[in-house]
This record gives sequence, structure tokens and C-alpha cells, in this order.
Amino acid sequence: MWFFSHAAVGYLITISLVKREERTRTVIMMGVFFGMLPDSDVLLQLWSNQVFIAYHRTVSHSIMFGLVTAFFCYILMFSSYSRRVFQALFIAQLSHLLIDAFMDSYYPYGITLLWPFSNILISFKELDHFIGFGFVTSNSVYFIISVVTMVIAMFLARLFIERDKQINQPKVTASQTPMIKLSD
Repeated sequence: MWFFSHAAVGYLITISLVKREERTRTVIMMGVFFGMLPDSDVLLQLWSNQVFIAYHRTVSHSIMFGLVTAFFCYILMFSSYSRRVFQALFIAQLSHLLIDAFMDSYYPYGITLLWPFSNILISFKELDHFIGFGFVTSNSVYFIISVVTMVIAMFLARLFIERDKQINQPKVTASQTPMIKLSD
């Protein structure tokens, strides 16, 4: 899936799980960052393509990596925030792993979801047998699913933002309305 799709899902998870009082710009940006963090292994291409091919979607695409990075980020940067922030960051990162395992047809080998306990590559590419039919290939179906996911993510983001604007607006009560005195 595209990196901005992972960013949008990380954003949605963060604004939906973190309480409004703790939902600062820093926390939201960290949720977006954690949604994209497993793909930080693309920096291995700067070293060499062989290293990138050997290690892409291994350590960084594991549940343990998500737990460790979210935990260290929580300890180092968010010690004043609740445990819910830690959970939102971890779930944002976990969403990246699940999206890659289910939808990413460009890397057919899978991800090492259970590393360091197992090096088994997990992929749901077997779903291609059910998806590919006629002239429609599984890649085009995955592309359509990705676009629909992005549209839904943008709609939900807009919905959450509008909901927060309505909640944060001060409510005027009858006792706060200005009184107009009619002079005799």
C-alpha cells in the first residue's frame, strides 16, 4: 500500500483512540509517523539493493518491533501522557503490518510478523485465487481497494475533525445571553 495510506490510517487510529485532552499536534504526528514506521527499512536501499532485498519487511514488520518502538517512544517522549497514547501508537503501527499482509501484492513473500520468535513469512496472497477472475487481475482489485480505503480514511478524518469542532465550541446558555433593558 502507498505510504500516505499508512499515514492516513495512523492518523485515524490516533484521533479515534486518544482522548481529546491528550490529542496534541505532537501526538497526532507521532501516530502518523508510527503508521509509516515499518517502511523505514527502505533506507537500506542507501546501503545497497542486496541488503534492502534481504531485510525488507523482516524486523521492521514484526509485532515485537512495534511494541519496542512504541514503548521507547512512550518512555522517552510521552511520559506525561496516558497509556492510551502508547496503545494508539502501537495499533497505528500494527495496522501497517496487517495492511501489508493482506493487501500488498507487490511483495509476494509476506512479512515476518512473529519475528524474533519465528522467521516464517506471513502473507495472505492465497486470497488471489478468490480475487483474480477474468480480465480483472488481483493487482487491479488491490489497487481499487487501496483507493477506496483512502477515500474512507479521508471521510472519517473529516468526520472526526468536524465532531471535535462541534464538541469544542462553547455553548451559550440562557444565563449567558446579554440582557436588553428597555428604558421607560
